[in-house]
Amino acid sequence: ISGDYYRMGLELSEKDRILIEKFCKTIGLNLKHIKKRVRLHSYTKKKYHACSIRWGDQDFAKDLITHGIEYEFDDGKGKRVKTMKLPNFLNYELMLAFILGFYDGDGSLGLKKGKRRDSIYPKIISSNKDFLFEIKEYFDIESELKSKIEDKYDFIRDRIFTSKMYSLYLGIDLFREMLKNYKYSLERKRIPLERIEQYGISPVKYWLMKVLQKENLRQILKFLSPYKIGEMLGVRVETIYSLAKDVYGFEIPYSREQYIRIKQLINIYGESSQYFKDFNYWLKFLENWENLKSS
Repeated sequence: ISGDYYRMGLELSEKDRILIEKFCKTIGLNLKHIKKRVRLHSYTKKKYHACSIRWGDQDFAKDLITHGIEYEFDDGKGKRVKTMKLPNFLNYELMLAFILGFYDGDGSLGLKKGKRRDSIYPKIISSNKDFLFEIKEYFDIESELKSKIEDKYDFIRDRIFTSKMYSLYLGIDLFREMLKNYKYSLERKRIPLERIEQYGISPVKYWLMKVLQKENLRQILKFLSPYKIGEMLGVRVETIYSLAKDVYGFEIPYSREQYIRIKQLINIYGESSQYFKDFNYWLKFLENWENLKSS
């Protein structure tokens, strides 16, 4: 800031140059003004290549301030730092785009190897606890904020300061929404959408999704209990409940007593029962699908 005149800058590692180029093309900046430079990391003394762009646009700057971008002096870092507030664009898709952009800049995608399956951990990181908490509240994220405190030596300023960072696990469902909403985000922090299902869902559920597609399961549950379905397919009844609710997003239609009643009516009235035809159709359907369990 110089008086009432605002200049802005954007700098990234050279490996993420594509983001600066996309940004410049989007707002009409000349790509020739992108500068290359070698930076020295303050804490590791390692050199790295960076690229940057600087420009002046007063309307742009005021929009950023209006939407929550402010600066204050950080004594620990010895410089001005952003004090962001979560903007409200009044549009869920724009909010998804915003959080995806923040993830591209200050997020990470971890992979944890497991005996039965691998798991992914998309998370965002910031020194601004309140900002992450706003994100948690807006997107109704269940996981809690985690903090990490450590002393760091700044080689450039020749001083030790305490760093406190916060992280927030985004969850598989929100991460999937983010990637579906905009397919041209930073490639190295993406994962193919089809692989998310394999990481985010247990092997049993992943197999069940092939055997019991959503509408089939919805119809079967009108006549056969989750216990009966689980028994025939060799899975726990809790897995059937979870497949319906957590994966497909619908509730089991009947209580245990209602399923017992259906079976009693079939035993009493046989083929004349209103449930007989559908009950036996879906029973045979599951008997045929059961052969897939070993495939």
